[in-house]
Amino acid sequence: MLKKLGKGDYETVIIASSIIRPAAHRYVRLFIRRFRGERYRRLTLGLEETLKETCGLLVYQEDLYRVLIEVAGFSAGQADEVRRLLGSLDREESLRLYRDKFFLGGEARGVPPAEDFDSPPGCEFQ
Repeated sequence: MLKKLGKGDYETVIIASSIIRPAAHRYVRLFIRRFRGERYRRLTLGLEETLKETCGLLVYQEDLYRVLIEVAGFSAGQADEVRRLLGSLDREESLRLYRDKFFLGGEARGVPPAEDFDSPPGCEFQ
């Protein structure tokens, strides 16, 4: 993967090793294309800097925290609860409880309700 990215610095190695895990693996090709310069729809102004190094993809758990807190106004505790739910067997049902809060919080902060994020399975509210 590093050959395809054309870089091998520390940050690139960390991102590459994080995105090849099973849950995010379907985004490897997309990440490589974006990393090499393919244009993509920029995210909400506040998230552009947050997700810049991962080309707009939610790669790290910290990315999920930042999105939940910055976009929807979740508390750190609520963001951590969502993170824990991602690993649970009944996550689909449990995450639905947070879906409305996410979109309502985003709307209150000026994020259009249709705003979506490219992310590994379970890291989105769709």
